[in-house]
Amino acid sequence: MPELVCGFTGYRTEKLPYPESDPRFYALYQRICETVYALCGQGYTRFISGFAQGCDQLFALAVIRAKENYPHIILEAAIPFAGQADRWERSKRLRYSRLLALCDVRTCISKQYFQGCYHKRNRYIVQHSDCMLAVYDGQTGGTAWTLAYARAQGVPVRQILP
Repeated sequence: MPELVCGFTGYRTEKLPYPESDPRFYALYQRICETVYALCGQGYTRFISGFAQGCDQLFALAVIRAKENYPHIILEAAIPFAGQADRWERSKRLRYSRLLALCDVRTCISKQYFQGCYHKRNRYIVQHSDCMLAVYDGQTGGTAWTLAYARAQGVPVRQILP
């Protein structure tokens, strides 16, 4: 049976309409978890996250949580460049490192930062996915670009409103 892969795209924390301390942030995480569980039930076994702050990491957490009931699923970190988190504040670097340590696969798109490395990472995710899960409400930016690219490639999109 062929492997089914779900890629993810979503907003960074600062683009969400509420902070991480708001109960709506946890409610968003719960909706992501429910969708990941549903995808596991539909046969999806590999999940790819870009590992940016915010929704990408919520998605990674949801996949890690789903592994409790679906131990065979695989979490892949698609990292745009080595050192992605090097300039983040300490607490966010620690969270990133802890999540990264729990990944089954780490794919580093580039050894160093270059203009366009995030788009290259997003193309990688779409090109390796059978469907895309997105936290999206119409804002312009990287998430909108990634969804337009996915649709142009014929990759179906499942949307979660923030």
